Amino acid sequence: MSKNVEQIFKESFENFEQAPNPELWNRINKKIYKKTIIKKTSIFLSTVAVLLSVFLLYNNTSKVDSEILIPNQITYKITNRNTNQLIDNEIVAETTTLPKLTNETQNLNKNKLSEENLIIVKVNEASDATVQQIPPTTSEKSAKNKFEGFTLSEKNGCCPLTFVVENKETESNDLLWEIDNKKFLNTDAVNVTINNPGTYKISLTRNDNGTQNTYIDSVTIYEKPIADFKFPENTFENKTVKFENTSKFSDKYVWYINNLKMSNKNNFEYTFSDAGTYRVKLIALNNFKCSDTIEKSININNAKESIIVPNAFTPSTYGANGGYYSNKTKDNSTFYPIFFKNIAKYNLVIYNKKGQIVFETDNPKIGWDGYYRNKIVEVGVYIYSLNCTFEDNEVVKKQGSITVIYNR
Repeated sequence: MSKNVEQIFKESFENFEQAPNPELWNRINKKIYKKTIIKKTSIFLSTVAVLLSVFLLYNNTSKVDSEILIPNQITYKITNRNTNQLIDNEIVAETTTLPKLTNETQNLNKNKLSEENLIIVKVNEASDATVQQIPPTTSEKSAKNKFEGFTLSEKNGCCPLTFVVENKETESNDLLWEIDNKKFLNTDAVNVTINNPGTYKISLTRNDNGTQNTYIDSVTIYEKPIADFKFPENTFENKTVKFENTSKFSDKYVWYINNLKMSNKNNFEYTFSDAGTYRVKLIALNNFKCSDTIEKSININNAKESIIVPNAFTPSTYGANGGYYSNKTKDNSTFYPIFFKNIAKYNLVIYNKKGQIVFETDNPKIGWDGYYRNKIVEVGVYIYSLNCTFEDNEVVKKQGSITVIYNR
């Protein structure tokens, strides 16, 4: 029987040996290693993905159960109070409390409704379905109230005090301000000036997304000092002048003469060595750092002159004034001597060119207004005679001329 092909092939290559090529085997081994790594990596990643999915599913389920707690195993639905739109499917829990709904639960609705717009609807009570609004607790109110009130530019200050109140929530509407018994409607900012001391309540009532809230603050206004002082009108060089402080609502003081600081005492004394006009300033302060300033001029006269008599004046064309005058004004419509000491006895007589007496007085506080028998006198020169005795017994007698001048 003839040999088959397989036997012939076997006999032909029996005892035949061929050594493998090292480079070929290296390539083969590398390919086998890569395939093994890829296979193991795929299995590992698949296992991790499965475990992660199970963890996320368990975590989400746990959050829903822990964050939406419904009492007494009753089924509820959560809807929007304004639109009655269903927010979540039926939820059943076994707890007996209803804590704050979390942001994640609120985000179930695309509009991200706030808690005050949620309504809990019972659907499997023994009786027909009812609607019940669950009021938030005190802690829930503070947590949900993200709205801020208003800013106050000044919390305190000296009167008169000007300050600005400004609404923080510019998108809110229905604004009502109440400040110092005054009301302001629908304005985001109010500029206020209060002139009297005291503590004033400031309130803002505002509509915050359907909820009316009232925000309250206050401002305190302190009494402002009133600075003032007085001194003798007739003062002389090398004589000590006493300045009497008459300020109110103050307890600290600073005195200045010609802008030079002189004293911090209540009352102030100063000796002027030279004649002239000086500016005396007083600053009065209180404990609230409120202050007021007053400045007055003082004339220091030469001690050799006890009396000065002007030589001209211009009577008023609007009528006689009775001769009353004030040393504090610059009005030149009345003729009168200027004294630098206190007077004990006085007499002033004025004559016209015919020798007639047109004016006479024994009162040093009354001068001549330029009228004679209720008519204004003519332009010209008039003669005066002055006799004066001062309290220190100095006697002064003067005669001279005075000219009446009118402005043309």
